[in-house]
Amino acid sequence: MRIISGKYKSRLLSQNLPDGIRPTTDIARESIFNILNNLMNFDQARVLDLFAGTGALGLEALSRGAKSAHFVEKSIKSIQVIKKNIESLSISKDEYLIFKSDAQKYLEDCNEQYDVIFADPPYSITFFDNFIDIVKKNQLLADDGIIIFEMSSQRNVNIDDNFELIKIKEIGATKFYFIKVPHIKKIP
Repeated sequence: MRIISGKYKSRLLSQNLPDGIRPTTDIARESIFNILNNLMNFDQARVLDLFAGTGALGLEALSRGAKSAHFVEKSIKSIQVIKKNIESLSISKDEYLIFKSDAQKYLEDCNEQYDVIFADPPYSITFFDNFIDIVKKNQLLADDGIIIFEMSSQRNVNIDDNFELIKIKEIGATKFYFIKVPHIKKIP
């Protein structure tokens, strides 16, 4: 695994993966970020990497100019890998936070707002509906923010009317949903 583009381009990430981790492949990350680059500018973006695993998605976003990345992971072994990757890239402490937490609990307690939310839950759990409900209820996604939700290509989900499905991208056995909250102009 490596960083695809940006200031850390071609830098390798830890290959010492904990059991049960299914990292997003380099090819999939490149495709995800190519799509995102056409939808947004990463400069100063606030990124949430849920079920962070190795942290590769959040680290790729930081490499491309994101202001900050919050990594949420409940496995201490995965957190150690994320820390090792952050250290190897010499990322400044003001650019990231790591939370040892269950993803749903983090979202329920969160009072932050993000420009990009990556969610890559284990394929064995059904998390999408709860995830969307919490994001909507707690207003965790900034205006025009984007969610990238990864799941098995065998599954399908319905998108809430408050969200806009931008794209579905299938790569091998994986499906990526790109979802946006349309900007709603406030009436003065």
